[in-house]
Amino acid sequence: MAASARAPVDASRTVQGVSVAAASRSPLTEFLTPPEIARLTGLSVRTISRRLVQAGVAPVGRAHRVPHYRRSDVTDLLIPLRSAQPYRVAIAHRKGGQGKTTTTFYLARELAAKGQKVVLRDTDSQQSLTDILDGLGARRDEFGRRAFLKRLVLVPDGAPLPFRPDVELIDTPPALDDALPGIRRADGVIIPMLIEYQGVMALRWMLEYLRATRDLQPSLCVVGVQPTRLFPRRQIQARFMKEVQELCVAYEVPLLNPIVEDASVLSFAMRGHLWRPLAQRVLDLARAQAGAGAPEAEDAE
Repeated sequence: MAASARAPVDASRTVQGVSVAAASRSPLTEFLTPPEIARLTGLSVRTISRRLVQAGVAPVGRAHRVPHYRRSDVTDLLIPLRSAQPYRVAIAHRKGGQGKTTTTFYLARELAAKGQKVVLRDTDSQQSLTDILDGLGARRDEFGRRAFLKRLVLVPDGAPLPFRPDVELIDTPPALDDALPGIRRADGVIIPMLIEYQGVMALRWMLEYLRATRDLQPSLCVVGVQPTRLFPRRQIQARFMKEVQELCVAYEVPLLNPIVEDASVLSFAMRGHLWRPLAQRVLDLARAQAGAGAPEAEDAE
């Protein structure tokens, strides 16, 4: 019986005498290309190539003009990139209609404007945040993700991430029990509120809950209480703001500058950049937690 013919080895697909095609079929590929490293880390090919040069890692060879690196040579580079986690913030309140979705939307846009890659999570069954993005022309893909800006995308739970985010914002449901999963997965929580009687009463109970459950999540940071829809000339709101200040002092949480009512918010326009100070506070807290400065902005492809 004639011996079966052996297919010739493609020299262009061989690196240091090892068939790259054969290696790529292995569960743990011996060689990695920059595009493969990019898929593993969520960074761009350009960023990966730059980091390899900075780390002094040289390719062992090229196949079809694509550089190949030994996995063992890039392990030290892969570990910190894969272990990096976004700074997660839950926007939560025990009462509905307090501006959670509006705050989530504007905070995301301000963070993206500062060069951060932002993932949105819409955990509210009403899907208000999703509806807003759809209405503003976000592109929906086969995973149900809504790409609104280059650095801003809404990702349903279970769908793959399109990039490695710097910040993840979680828009939670109004009922506290339903909001707890979002709070539990967060590094920080923002409490938006309307400057009204019911808003003040609901804030008191929200702060009391956070204090009572502090032992369950000791690392949770209260980013701050964010009053919204302030009408400066309304004296009744000045009285409510005084009560809010007293509550924040009593519960030792930051009170953020109130968002003044503006017609631009009705159409989700960015005029005035009213949420920019909140975005800067989130960035400062993310940098403090990381302990190594701001998340590195990725190069554009």
